[in-house]
Amino acid sequence: MNRSRFILTISGALVAVPMVTRAQVSTRPRRIGVLSPGPVAGEEFEECLAELKTLGWTPGENIFVEPRSAAAELSQLRLLADELVALKVDAIVTYGTEATASRQ
Repeated sequence: MNRSRFILTISGALVAVPMVTRAQVSTRPRRIGVLSPGPVAGEEFEECLAELKTLGWTPGENIFVEPRSAAAELSQLRLLADELVALKVDAIVTYGTEATASRQ
C-alpha cells in the first residue's frame, strides 16, 4: 500500500467513526432539566416537547423532563440548579439570564 492510499484510508476511518457513533441508538432514557425563574409551563415549553416527539423522543418513555421553577424567587435559582446537577440530568435548559447565570 502506498503512502497516499494509506493516508486516505486512515482519514476515511477517522471521519466514519463519529458518524457510526452518532448512529447508535441509546437504550438508556435521557433526562433533561429545565430551570426557569418563572413558571415552566407555557407555549414555548409545549413546542419544545412537540419537537422532541418529532425527533423520536417521547416524554415519560425514553426522555424525562425535570422542570424546576423559582416562582419569581430568584434567590432559589442556585439551589434548583444544584438540585438538577445532583440528579445528574443529561442536559439543563434554562429560561432567562438569571437562570443561566445561577451556576456561575
